[in-house]
Parts: sequence; structure tokens; C-alpha cells
Amino acid sequence: MSTPKLSYVVFMFMLYAAALASACCENFDTAGMSRKSFPEGFVFGTATSAYQVEGMTDKDGRGPSIWDHFVHTPGNIAGNATADVTVDQYHKYKEDIDLMKNLNFDAYRFSISWSRIFPNGTGEVNPLGVAYYNRMIDYLVEKVFAIQKTQKGQIGILLDFVWYEPLTRSKADNLAAQRARDFHIGWFLHPITYGEYPKTMQEIVGDRLPKFSDEEVLMVKGSLDILGVNQYTTFYMFDPPWPKSKDLGYQADWNVGFAFAKNGVPIGPRANSGWLYIVPRGLHGALMYVKERYGNPTMILSENGFIKE
Repeated sequence: MSTPKLSYVVFMFMLYAAALASACCENFDTAGMSRKSFPEGFVFGTATSAYQVEGMTDKDGRGPSIWDHFVHTPGNIAGNATADVTVDQYHKYKEDIDLMKNLNFDAYRFSISWSRIFPNGTGEVNPLGVAYYNRMIDYLVEKVFAIQKTQKGQIGILLDFVWYEPLTRSKADNLAAQRARDFHIGWFLHPITYGEYPKTMQEIVGDRLPKFSDEEVLMVKGSLDILGVNQYTTFYMFDPPWPKSKDLGYQADWNVGFAFAKNGVPIGPRANSGWLYIVPRGLHGALMYVKERYGNPTMILSENGFIKE
């Protein structure tokens, strides 16, 4: 099958991209690939999550987030590690950006810690938090990582999307795979595209599912300029033979079974993380599903990768 043309997909290959893009990595085995192997306009970059890199979790006016409570609960994290300091990007952002520049990256996708902007969740803005992000963005502009004058303030959302394949060709397994897709990415992307939740969710969740007012539909529908997708792995889905759970909740509402092998053959090589299987076709499937089902939005594949010994 030939690879279809996607509207605009930017691959953030993390450190792998750095190795391909960097002039300093002459001894790295790129399997014959270089920047010339990719189409014109292809953007190489890297990405971080605010909580994973910033540090300064309880200083300069930042309020607590759900992750702060989680990691500070003994036993939740190996070695009781926290993100109180991490790599201290809050203070070392210039060093980090200089490293990206030296590695010939074209782009940097960072996230914003909203508890740094709104320490109480809403209401009063923390000026020190705003000042930090202004400093970092200004330095990104100084190095051209950010082209604010031409970007024109596009608004988007970043969603995680495991690709779900039916375990068999049966109608029941195909419906199970579709339920997984609807509950995973459709929960967010369907209202943004069509102004309502997926029919599957409406039928299963019923009155527990919030209803959009006419005003909310007008506000949400079509509000997407750009879509970021994190895509790591693929699972087989099957219609469970066991009785449907009487418990009410998000995962129970899926009413699906997960499988990682078919006829004894794993869905793909297993990476170091127990849940992560390397399934290249899943990347294609996920992006094509979004393209065809949700109006061919402008997409950024913002995270995709694995670690394997």
C-alpha cells in the first residue's frame, strides 16, 4: 500500500532525530538516512513536558498539581523520586536551548504548567510564572526556534492515541476496536470536529455523559487549528466473553478486552516498557484514521519513539 499524503505531519523524533540531524554525530549509524532522506519542509525537533523538566514545583508562586500529590505519596514512584528539581529547566533553559541549537534542531515543543500560571486552578495569575515562559520564548525566538510573527497564534490540542486493531475479523471484535477508538481519542476530537460526543459514547454512557448547550457547540465545534498526536504502540482488541462489569467508570464503559498477540505471535517486538510494543503499521493506522474520520486536520506527530536493548 502506498503511503498517503497527510496534510502536514511533523515528526518529533526526540534524540533519534538529533542523531540524524546533527553534524556532530558523524559516528552514529543512521542506516543510510540523513536529512536528505526526508521531504522538503520536514521539521526535526524535540519535545518536553513541563512537569518532567522544569523543577521549582513549590517556588516562585507555583501551585500544586495532581502529579505533585501523586509522586509525593510513598510507594507510587520508584525510589520515592519526585520532580521537585529534575533537570531544572526553570533556571537552565538557555543551556537547554543552546544544546538544541547545536544539535541542529528546527523546533521545540514544550508544555506549560498551568499550576505555575494559575496557582489556585483559576482566578489570579502568577506573574512570576508568566515571566518565566516569556523569558524562555524570547530566547527561543532569539535562536529562531519560534517564529511568532508568522505563526499567527494557531490554537490546537495534543492527544495520545494508541492504535486499536480488532483481534479477529468478527463484527464483535471490530466493534470493540471502534469503542476503544471512540473512548480514547473520539472523546476529545469528536466534539471539536462535530460538536457532539461519538454515538458510541452517547449510547453506552447515557445520562452520565454531559450534554453540550447550543452555545457550547458553537464555541467548541471547529475550534481546532492544529492537532498534535502522540502515538507509541498498537493493541489488539476483542469483545470480552466475560459478563459486562456492573461498575460505572471510564474504563468499564469501554467493555473491551486487550490482547498483545494473535495465534501466539506478538503484535510486535516488545520494548523496555511492558506496555510498549513496536508496531510501525499502527502509526500509519492512527494517522490515517484521524485524517479520514476527522476532516484531515493539520497534524503534528509530536511524540513517537521507543527504547529497546
